[in-house]
Amino acid sequence: MATTFFGLQNLPRPVPVRKVVLPREHGATAQLLVPLACALGFGPPHLASVGLSLAATAGLLGHEPLMVLLGHRGLRAQTQHRQLASRLVAGCATVAGVGFALGVLALRRELSFLAVPAGLSLALLGLAFSKREHSTPAEAFAAVALSSWAVPVARLGGAHPRAAWLLGAGFAIAFGLATVAVRAVIASHKRTPRLATRNATVALVVIAFAGLRALAATGRVPFGFEVALWPMEAFALATALGDLHPRQMVPLGFANLSVSLLVAALLFHTLHG
Repeated sequence: MATTFFGLQNLPRPVPVRKVVLPREHGATAQLLVPLACALGFGPPHLASVGLSLAATAGLLGHEPLMVLLGHRGLRAQTQHRQLASRLVAGCATVAGVGFALGVLALRRELSFLAVPAGLSLALLGLAFSKREHSTPAEAFAAVALSSWAVPVARLGGAHPRAAWLLGAGFAIAFGLATVAVRAVIASHKRTPRLATRNATVALVVIAFAGLRALAATGRVPFGFEVALWPMEAFALATALGDLHPRQMVPLGFANLSVSLLVAALLFHTLHG
């Protein structure tokens, strides 16, 4: 709001353009791009796989301008950057629409590979519209929705259907665990009891480890699939049990990215070929 000082009007501080253009959640960017890069490695890139990857990326890039346009980032940002946000939303929607159409044409006999990420993304958009996207369950759901775009891209690259689904499942489990663990660090320094958040994260890691061990033992998933998720399970456990402070989010984020890349390499090695 403008104020006056000795009869002079002070204009509201401008909202930086980067807050309209760039995604606020850097983790979400990695949760989309790392699986997409891994999926693109399953075969030579062609128009449909690249187009669908660009569609998913455009959807992510259009999220923040859309929130600004709707006023979810404050009246000041909406007023100052309405035109820019409108152009960005229109551009991202166009790229997303064209890329998705290419995916539909290429997968017209296997539309289930597209239906899952599209449905999850629409549900995620609904959470954003209702301003419920920043709870721990919502952020874990976002990790699953974003990583699921690797499934149709891998299939377009020639991955076996089972391998494509396992790729998406692997990233969903890995990023889900990482999200809950990082949120536990944040919650431990707020009103949420530290012990409760820590125990919840540890319980999820134990469930994931035991479930994957059982699936691998019965041959329902490759042993390498189970092994590929060990680094993220260890990261989530160490993050939950460590005495970390939210001020350490930057190094924690880089550690998370490094582990994510390791998981991607192990999943690719197991599922490719």
